[in-house]
This record gives sequence, structure tokens and C-alpha cells, in this order.
Amino acid sequence: MATVANSDVFKRSRMKQAGKPSAEDWASKRSAHFNCKSQSLSPWILKQAAGFLKIPGIISRGGGLPISEHFPYSEILMRSPQMMRFITEHVKLVSNPTYAKWQACQTLGSAGALEQAVLMRCDRNRGNCVLTEGYTFASALETMAPKVIEVVSVKTDDQGILPDDTHDVLTDWDVSVQGSRKPHGLYTIPSAQIPTGAIQGIERRRVIYAVCRKHNIFILEDEPPESLGSYLAGVVASFLSLDIDGRVLRVDSFSNVLVPRSRMGWITASNQVSQCYLPHVEFANPRSGESAQIILWKLLDDTWGYGERNMLFATCEELLPEELLWLKVYNTRHSKHLHRSLLEREEEIFQSALQRGALRTSGSWFCAESHTPPRKLFLHTTFVSATEDSMKSAF
Repeated sequence: MATVANSDVFKRSRMKQAGKPSAEDWASKRSAHFNCKSQSLSPWILKQAAGFLKIPGIISRGGGLPISEHFPYSEILMRSPQMMRFITEHVKLVSNPTYAKWQACQTLGSAGALEQAVLMRCDRNRGNCVLTEGYTFASALETMAPKVIEVVSVKTDDQGILPDDTHDVLTDWDVSVQGSRKPHGLYTIPSAQIPTGAIQGIERRRVIYAVCRKHNIFILEDEPPESLGSYLAGVVASFLSLDIDGRVLRVDSFSNVLVPRSRMGWITASNQVSQCYLPHVEFANPRSGESAQIILWKLLDDTWGYGERNMLFATCEELLPEELLWLKVYNTRHSKHLHRSLLEREEEIFQSALQRGALRTSGSWFCAESHTPPRKLFLHTTFVSATEDSMKSAF
């Protein structure tokens, strides 16, 4: 059973905040920002017809959904508040969009949501390309690759994307030289960026957003869910919070929080963008199941632990020098530097760690422009996939 619910149902009157401006009219810009498929898709007609069931006294002779007496169960005692209620209140609490009409839609996790967002906007026949960090989430790159979408990297520092370089790339774009249209989308992970861990400060985000407004760039913001409580006060405002045009589609996910492959998440965007996104979901990936919603809501309602993260911190404090801030390997000083490429040395380190019983991901897997030689050599590690004892052994 998949719960079909609209976030508008759970917006309290005080949440509507009359007086907020409307998002920009994206319907008039569909040809520039949405592909031909998105422009031709519309919500299922049978679902639209179901809206008439709200009419008092109406007798349904249309859709195929049976009346309650025809279901084999008289009652199901597994009850919970709507997961959509939590999502809606969470978006209002954390991001609080500046415009009046926004909508949250449930997804099967960030990977599925990203694929539908890409399918909504990009088309291999239009020469689309997307901006992103020089190194970014490998699954996102693999999602774009089969669609023949060119990924253009921009320079970064310890706060992520450099606005000046982004502006220069867009200003100097030459279709005859680049062989593709000027980018009209930015994919970014602004907090705890994968794999670099960079966090964009609030001023950096404001400047990046201003650059995107100037060049009419749509932002796909991909972030893990924030924790609530006292930590919430320190959360940097998201691009969705800064958005005044409706040019941001934010992806949140609880994927792998419950059990492997148990995927659940949501996207948040202006109503116009959401209505363009939903038909892609209806024709491809359904919403998350009721069981996943119930289990996840119970987890969120009762507890939220940080044990795995703290375990990694404790291991670092025990096994690494206290004054260590960042470990950098100067591979050019190796005696065989001139005889092996960076990729060959990276593979050697990867295989050596593997032979010693430790699996880590290679930095080149996250390289946005995979056709160019990597400029750095690094490994990416995580704290969620090992016990405390095995984590110490891996160190």
C-alpha cells in the first residue's frame, strides 16, 4: 500500500503565511528548462477524475479502485500519522521556502529522484550539460552518463563551488567550441559534500545563487536530512531557503537508514516544477511503501542516534595524532612518480588496502569529468559500514 498524499493537506493555516510572493512563472519557460517529454506529459487522467470523489453524495462508476467492502481485510491495526505530515512540517521548519506555493513529493530515495529530475530537464538531442563540483557523488554522475549529458566541472575550495569560476565558465561559454548548449542546470551537494566533505557557508550560497539567477541556471540541491533539536540552529540555510524564484529543486533522502534497499525520500520545489516532476514519477517509480513510511516515522518519532559517527570520531582520536587536521600525501615524491600515472598509483593503493582487508573507494570514481586525467589522489571512507572493532583494524 502506498499512501498518496499532497503536502498541501498538512500545511496548517499558520504555515501558509499569506503575503508571501509567488514563485517565478516557470510554465512560460518550459521550452528552455524542461525537455520535450516533460512538456508533453500530464497527470494521469484517472487520478484527476478521482478528485471528483470529494463531491458529497457522488457515486463512483469510473476508476478501478474497489470500495472498502471488497477488500479482503476488514481492518489493519498498523496505524501511524501520515509520513507526509512529518515531511511537510520538516520542510517548513528547516527550509521555510520564501514563496507561497511549494510542494513536497515523496520519492524512492535520492537516486530515483535525481534520475527523474534529470529526465525532466535534459535531453540527449538538445546537447544539455550540467555544472557540478570537480569531484561529486559517483551515483549522480552515473545517472547522467546514460542520458548522454555532459558534466562540466567548476573549481572549488574548502567551501565548495567558487562563484567567480562558475560565472567565468558561463560567461565565456562558446557553443562552437564546447559543442553543446550553455549549461542551464547546477547539481550541487552544499553540505558535507561527497566526497570532499566541503560545506558552503551562507554567504557563499548567496553568491552562487546570485550567479545562477544572472545566468538563468536551475539548481538541483542534493543533501542528506538534517537532524532536529539544538543542532538545527546551526544548520546553514539551504538553497531552497534562499530561493525567491522557484529555481531550486531540493532532494532529501532517508535511503539505507532502515535496512539496505529500503529507500525513502522526498523532493521540494515550487508547485509548477513539482507538477512537471510528478508525471515522470507516475510513469516510472512509485512512491515509497506504507511499511517503510511507518517504520521510518516511528524511528524519527522515538529516537535518532549518532553512535556510528561518534565511533569514528573516537577511533580517530585514539589512533591519529591530536594535532592532525588533514593528511596529504605528496605522491610526486615517490621514486616511481615519473613511471606511473596518477590512476595507476591510485589503483595500487586501492589494491594494497584490499589485500590487507580494508575496502575504500577511489577518488577518481567521483571525478565529474571522467574523460580528463585526475588532478588529485585521494581515498574516500565512511563510518556507517563497519563495526567499532573492524573500523580500528581498518585504520
